[in-house]
Amino acid sequence: MHTLTHPRLAKLPLEQAQREMGEARDEIARRLQVPAAHLSFPIGDPSSAGPREFALAREMGFSTAVTTRPGMVMQAHAARMQALPRLSVNGLHQSRRAFSALLSGLPFALMNRFQPA
Repeated sequence: MHTLTHPRLAKLPLEQAQREMGEARDEIARRLQVPAAHLSFPIGDPSSAGPREFALAREMGFSTAVTTRPGMVMQAHAARMQALPRLSVNGLHQSRRAFSALLSGLPFALMNRFQPA
């Protein structure tokens, strides 16, 4: 799930960011009749979601939250499940060979110097 209006959460005052996340979570839960436990940060880059938003997602009860920071989920992410990287696949600029390379995780390992994104 996203938020109500898809804002850059890091640019909002805390109370507004909480409302964006909480009201969207509650609406999805109401409509689907199941808890909304996972969040996808709108835009998801470092200027849109950072430590404050990761902590907020955790405090609001989201089991996981994904950013748009490129990378593969690694063991180190177990300690920060509300700041997960994402493998973006749109099919427009990726051949099967390039897709296989992305799935291997090697490009992200090199880009991130073998550290979690």
